[in-house]
Amino acid sequence: IRPQTSNMVETSVERQLPDNQVVKLAGYRKWNRNQLDTALLVDGSQIGAFTTINIERSMVAGVELSYDKQPRGGVGLGGYLTWSNITAKPNQPFPDAFNDHDQRNTVAAGLTYAHASGATAGVNFVYGSGIFSGAFDGRRHPRKEVNLS
Repeated sequence: IRPQTSNMVETSVERQLPDNQVVKLAGYRKWNRNQLDTALLVDGSQIGAFTTINIERSMVAGVELSYDKQPRGGVGLGGYLTWSNITAKPNQPFPDAFNDHDQRNTVAAGLTYAHASGATAGVNFVYGSGIFSGAFDGRRHPRKEVNLS
């Protein structure tokens, strides 16, 4: 296994709005040499044996739009919404291979409530349309997750 090296360009624009609100747009492109990719040694198994390979050359590009609202004075309702689109392609030696960094569309949203006593409660939701780490059968299998805290 050779060490991964990367060159990256990233830019973003962020706007602070009244009432503790922030909107941000960011984009990036990263060129990798010897990208490290770790996956299950036996596809589809759950034995926990992993292996790492090098993807000789790959490119990852993405854009993200986010909105964040914090409660005034740290007490009350807050939340966030984020959308990102990420494309990752291996270039060598297998141009038709998949790259599990190829997440395409991801949406994350969350709400929190902070009480004056310091107690908090929250919920968040994540949807990903990308390729899950491990075996790839030629199709995308979207996944959804909800967390309570």
